[in-house]
Amino acid sequence: MESWIIDTTGCQYGFREILVPFNKYIADKSCQLLGDPTMYSWTETKDLDYFSTLSVMNKSRAQKQDRELERKARLRFADFVDRHVGADILDGSASEFNEKL
Repeated sequence: MESWIIDTTGCQYGFREILVPFNKYIADKSCQLLGDPTMYSWTETKDLDYFSTLSVMNKSRAQKQDRELERKARLRFADFVDRHVGADILDGSASEFNEKL
């Protein structure tokens, strides 16, 4: 099983690698583990599914409609990625990445 780190905060400090193999990230950043890594099991709409269970997020019809529009957009984007983006998209240099686009 592969383990990866998704460092969503690094890019704000100029780090280009957001998705990094777990062992490389731990070694490069001299990290100390405080617990076991957890599986990333979220789907494209998991947060929207959760929001739909909160009464504060369901007070108006507009909130529900906005969430449904967001759901459709995310599912459409996920379908596009599944059909048109190769698994090797992140392999290679920055210039190779630009060529793949």
